[in-house]
Amino acid sequence: MRTIKILIEDDDLAEIREKVGQKALLETIGYLATWNLTTYREVRITAERNTDLVAYFTGPADGAVGYVIAAVWQDDGYGFHS
Repeated sequence: MRTIKILIEDDDLAEIREKVGQKALLETIGYLATWNLTTYREVRITAERNTDLVAYFTGPADGAVGYVIAAVWQDDGYGFHS
């Protein structure tokens, strides 16, 4: 089982949704929340800058961050970078 923490303030989330659209935002959060379900037990999703999202994945053993994916807004969609 995975714990998903979306650590974005309501006002910030509303601002991102206004800039990128609800569909793009929800699809991106969904992708980050479900990426590699079998390896990482927790994901923390945060907002960076005005539109970008960053997901921090922690492993089962010690809770240390094992992987990071940034979703970067590129005018018409998100690009993913690790």
